[in-house]
Amino acid sequence: MLPAKVAEKNGNAANQGQKYSRIVTRTSHRLLKYIKTWRS
Repeated sequence: MLPAKVAEKNGNAANQGQKYSRIVTRTSHRLLKYIKTWRS
């Protein structure tokens, strides 16, 4: 495989991971807020 292709694939994987972690963080924050309002 060409190094450029490998680098591109790695970059795409990194972007995917960042997007996924951002969504998870946002969802967990929303869940925490919801739990706090529900408990009080």
